[in-house]
Amino acid sequence: MIASPDPLRSLPLRYRIWLKLLPAHVRDQHGRELRDELRSAPVSAFDVAIDMLRASPRAHWDVLRQDLHLALRQLRRDTAFAIIACLTLATGIGGNVAFFSLVDGVLLRQLPILGADRVVDITEENVARNMRNFGISPANFRDLTRDSLFYAAAIFNTRSGTLAIGETRERVSFTAVSGDFFRVFVESPVLGRTLRPEDDVAGNNSIVVSHAFWQRVLGSDAQTIGREIELDGKPLRVVGVMPAQFDFPSSSTDFWQPLALSEQEWQRRGARFVAAVARLKSGATVADAARSTDRMARGLAEQYPRTNGGWSVVVRELRAATVSSVRTPLLLIWGAGALVLVIAVANVASLFAARAITRERELALRAALGARLPRLVRQLGTEATVLVTLSAVAGIGVAYGILKAIRPLALNFIPRMQEVAIGVRTFGYTALLLLLTTVLLAALATGPLRTKALWTSLGSLRASASPRLRRRQRRVVIAEVALAVFALVGSALVVRTLAQLLAQPRGFDPHELLTFRVEPPWHFSSDGPLETVIPAMAADRRRVSEAYEQLTDRLMALPGVRSAGAINRLPLTGNWWTTGVRLPERVATGDSGRVPAYVRPVTASYLQAMGTRLIRGRAFTSGDNGQAEPVLIVDAEFAQRIWGDMDPLGREVMLDGAPNAPPPRARVVGVVEAIHMNRLDDQLRPTMYVPLSQAHEGHYLNWGMDVVVRGATIPMQEEIRRAARAVFPDAAVFRIQTMESIVDLSTAQRRFQLVVLTFFGLLAVLLATIGIGGALMLSVRERRGELAVKLALGAVPRRLWWNVQREGLILAGIGCAIGVVAALAGARLFSALVYGVSVRDPVAFVAAPTLMLMASFLALAVPASRAAQASPLAALRE
Repeated sequence: MIASPDPLRSLPLRYRIWLKLLPAHVRDQHGRELRDELRSAPVSAFDVAIDMLRASPRAHWDVLRQDLHLALRQLRRDTAFAIIACLTLATGIGGNVAFFSLVDGVLLRQLPILGADRVVDITEENVARNMRNFGISPANFRDLTRDSLFYAAAIFNTRSGTLAIGETRERVSFTAVSGDFFRVFVESPVLGRTLRPEDDVAGNNSIVVSHAFWQRVLGSDAQTIGREIELDGKPLRVVGVMPAQFDFPSSSTDFWQPLALSEQEWQRRGARFVAAVARLKSGATVADAARSTDRMARGLAEQYPRTNGGWSVVVRELRAATVSSVRTPLLLIWGAGALVLVIAVANVASLFAARAITRERELALRAALGARLPRLVRQLGTEATVLVTLSAVAGIGVAYGILKAIRPLALNFIPRMQEVAIGVRTFGYTALLLLLTTVLLAALATGPLRTKALWTSLGSLRASASPRLRRRQRRVVIAEVALAVFALVGSALVVRTLAQLLAQPRGFDPHELLTFRVEPPWHFSSDGPLETVIPAMAADRRRVSEAYEQLTDRLMALPGVRSAGAINRLPLTGNWWTTGVRLPERVATGDSGRVPAYVRPVTASYLQAMGTRLIRGRAFTSGDNGQAEPVLIVDAEFAQRIWGDMDPLGREVMLDGAPNAPPPRARVVGVVEAIHMNRLDDQLRPTMYVPLSQAHEGHYLNWGMDVVVRGATIPMQEEIRRAARAVFPDAAVFRIQTMESIVDLSTAQRRFQLVVLTFFGLLAVLLATIGIGGALMLSVRERRGELAVKLALGAVPRRLWWNVQREGLILAGIGCAIGVVAALAGARLFSALVYGVSVRDPVAFVAAPTLMLMASFLALAVPASRAAQASPLAALRE
């Protein structure tokens, strides 16, 4: 067959340029018309340009409409292919889009603050003591923020109190802030004004309320300004209402009030009990501020070695500080989603390649009838575009479903989770995925379209894959299996981590244990600066201790209750209240040996109510009161850290106390099991328990206590409230929950990682097994004539079955080996996901390829059975 000459070649360049605007086949037709017209009469190039500009949009639209119509018809004709490909791509795109939305909303999107990139978080850390992201002391803050790089800086801390609304009591959370707090955020109120530096004095009762509090409690009253509310028996006056988007430091903040530190408190350098934020001046960068404050921190360490030795300062953009704890896990999960998408695209690419083989004769026939190669390429590209577009639309729906499913799991520990949504940036990201996937699939689908190959196909009895295509398909299968094993290793490590967390000793029994918190709005004669409060607390401490003992007695009188006790802060609920511990004998030799330890004031029956085992010594008794010798019970981690293998019973320790006062001393009377005070996946820290009536630190009387009740259940909460109000009539009883729910919350982040990574890992395995099964199914289909002849000549079907299985398992084995090597090489990537197990945990590295090989064996059963059942008669008819 001789190809017709190109009609455009004989035309002048000025005409050919404009004809290029038309589709190829239309260009041929117009080229002939123009050539014939030029032979009879000359035509202006300008007229040709106008005609082409008018005709090209309609011509391209007609071609696109034809291509779309044909693409939809082809997909309807091959429904199984369309459904499998769409489901595969939709799952991969949906998972990737969902976790891009999560990463975008949490990590990438700026905080809803004007000039958020210039707002920084300032913390102190002591790497040697493993004390990171710590607070800052007022004195250090004042020295470190004198630098001219800061436009404004402020300190704050979060508190809670009991709000009296008629006869009801509601627990509210508020933030006490220093004078320049609202200058840092430059946020204007919707009503009234913000707090000013002159408000930051003792006795000022001005507050600025959040928009949510204004709506919920104050009824959105436009006349709110000047209104008074009662908190813990003290009146507060509303001077402003903030807009809905401002909720720093957390969405639970109800209002802001002056911090009002005394001058003595501003001079405290060793007590790091406040958080700090600052706004940089225009032109200053975070790096500039970090270098400047680091230089000043080193100077403070030299000037005040006792309080600042070993401490450094960290300045970070506020957004980075807010999400630092979840940054690496979220990026790893997004990466797992990307792996699944790559496997899905590879799978569909294999399907496209196999489909292109079966359509070679059809395409060759169209070429023989006059279709040019670019026209065929455009048609197949349109089919790929339609398929990927349908998959992307379905993928957006999958992403919505995934986000809806994970939101309840993630709200408790992922900051800014309420801001996560599928928005404009997500659609842009989806469009990018759509474009890249379409280009890849179109390239693979049009790869076999070479003129020589088409003529060969036209003369062939049946379509078959070239050796080159078969090799490429096997490489794709191996890559899919390797990626699936890599993802599965991460999932196995998370499973092992969670199992390790749940299996480790907790130090208490959470079963049948109900907890609640009560914070009586008491006021004491000893209220005032901390330096004067601590020595004057004895009488008030006795009163508080007796009240909590009375509460536990009332609770133990309830039906089914076996024991009850109180503690300043429950286990697993946060890093809270540490003090320094020293041994007198070491201090006498000049070696202070100061060790930070948690302080937990408790009632006498608390440890029994928690089910914490006493290892040696005795428990607290009612005789351990303010008039008795100061005593304490330490946990096993404390005893090991301070004394090693020596017996700690009867030994005396020195505790940090008030400045310029002799340090308080206490004698160890017991050792109990170690308990995680922060989270189950946090390392154990030395912890000591002191009787509430002797607590010099860890409890400032009106800060309240967490109460535990052994044998109580959630339906008993009304009886518990009545018992608490009988002792504390003006207090709100809140956070009523089981200890088991607190344990679950402590592992929530690990459970979230487990659910997501296991989903992605199993999905990767499923897609990889589909890929390997599809590749072998295509191979069997091409070889069915050969297999039928072998069966006719006496071959054993079981032998043919095993040959196919072996071929597939060899591919899967190679992929597993590559995946394991890749996981070993990139083991450090998994470090943020594991606790208590090695990133090269042998169980995980054996389980992942084993599961992959088992899944491959099952997937290969279908093509192997087809091979064993090949029909000689059917092969001959074909």
